[in-house]
Amino acid sequence: MDKDISSYMVKDIFYYYKDDVNISDPEVFSLALEGVHTTAELLETYARQFKFSSYFTYFMNHVNSSGRHTDLSMSPSEMMKNVERFVIENRTFLREGSNTFQGTINGLPKSIIVNIENGQIRSLNLYPNYSARKTHNPIIYFGNIKWK
Repeated sequence: MDKDISSYMVKDIFYYYKDDVNISDPEVFSLALEGVHTTAELLETYARQFKFSSYFTYFMNHVNSSGRHTDLSMSPSEMMKNVERFVIENRTFLREGSNTFQGTINGLPKSIIVNIENGQIRSLNLYPNYSARKTHNPIIYFGNIKWK
């Protein structure tokens, strides 16, 4: 994994836990990154090591609540890995405030909304269809992508 992307993700992820631990502590930082390859794995590792409720678990429960993405025929963890990869690859389009990406994923209309505050990701979510939620920034159209 590219070190710059790794640092970018870690800063965003630890934002959720900033009041609980000093992430600038090299030991904490290295423990969390050891053997970790994705944001989802980092969240699981971090939650397990420091006994926090996991943002990963929250996202897994929320992303497919009411079965809203069963049409993608993938597990919640696969969805999260695809969403995180998409956001990282398209991070140069993100602006302060809420950002909406719209397009088709596996031929189905979907929206990904990412909220940025002070240069950090505060929240992200995958929505069925094209979301009608108002966002601060113009909609970014990504066309058709295929997730496995």
